[in-house]
Amino acid sequence: MNITVIIGPQKCGKTLFARMISSGRKNACFINKMPGIRLKDPFLFSHCTHDTDLVVFDDLHIGLLADVLDYVRPGLLKVDARGKKSFLISPDIIIIIDADSENLDLVEFIKARQCNLISFQGAKFPLPKKVVDFICSE
Repeated sequence: MNITVIIGPQKCGKTLFARMISSGRKNACFINKMPGIRLKDPFLFSHCTHDTDLVVFDDLHIGLLADVLDYVRPGLLKVDARGKKSFLISPDIIIIIDADSENLDLVEFIKARQCNLISFQGAKFPLPKKVVDFICSE
């Protein structure tokens, strides 16, 4: 299981970049805009399937990064869905955070936790609207 943290200012293309990565995967699951993510929620990963190979935590609050890393670090995520038998998956993880890449404490924390780090300073790639609409509609 690879864990990658993407940091940068709002609206700089972090989520679009993650969607581009996920388009090459068998089955990606996005957990979106969770200011109060509840890691104890047994149905947190209920949208995942047996072949989910990527889970993206989009727009995770910076204060929850350590908790999420502790939760996913063991390598296996338990998937519970109502009325179905539980199962385990071992997907790669992408965590997207609105944060200043100049925050050296954050950068060092991410590196110390042995995560990959992708840092955006601003918009990386102006894409035609047609391409953005296609990627975001997936």
